[in-house]
Amino acid sequence: MVHGVDVAVMESATMTVLIEFPPMVSSPRRQRVIDAAAEVFSQLGYHGASTRAIADRLGIKSASLYFHITSKEHALEEVCSLGIQRAISYLIEVEEKGGGLAAKIRHFFFQQSQDFTKHADYLNVTLHEGRYLQGEAKMRVAKLSAEFRVMLDRMFEEAQACGELHKAITPQQARFVLSGTIRSIGEITASGHPANFDQIMPGWTEAIIRGLLAHPAET
Repeated sequence: MVHGVDVAVMESATMTVLIEFPPMVSSPRRQRVIDAAAEVFSQLGYHGASTRAIADRLGIKSASLYFHITSKEHALEEVCSLGIQRAISYLIEVEEKGGGLAAKIRHFFFQQSQDFTKHADYLNVTLHEGRYLQGEAKMRVAKLSAEFRVMLDRMFEEAQACGELHKAITPQQARFVLSGTIRSIGEITASGHPANFDQIMPGWTEAIIRGLLAHPAET
């Protein structure tokens, strides 16, 4: 942590990237507020939601809500930011655990599948309601998204450098595959159809590995 900001250092053969993002939710009570906001935005949409609806979901007065969030716009930024920060934290775990590309992909999607089960509303809101962010809030969330992309690119660049990534696939194309998978899962959750990610993700993950790796049979 540097000056109160969490810092992740990603190193590769070509460069070192310093990635900064604000600390995640600092207290259980604040976490409940952001969880409630995610539920309300997911169910009602940004324009259909209100701070009163969030307060009602929590069973508190609107005045008490303002101790944690200052507006509906602030709540939307918090929901989007927290969802992306969790995804970033999973990539940091991947790098800390080490191992080959297949192991990294498996660990990342295992953690994400747990997240989808517990926090599906966050993904739904980030994908479908985040477009309503404006000004500096939009820029801050966009910066977090860019940092997530940088980390994915770095993981695949390292795999390419050691011959693990299929020679016909670029690191950016590999990132599109993982990002597209996450978006597809978001569409499943938004559709309202029941989905058991513990059953879906293992097969999905192995299909991705077989497509991305130069020698999938060795994993």
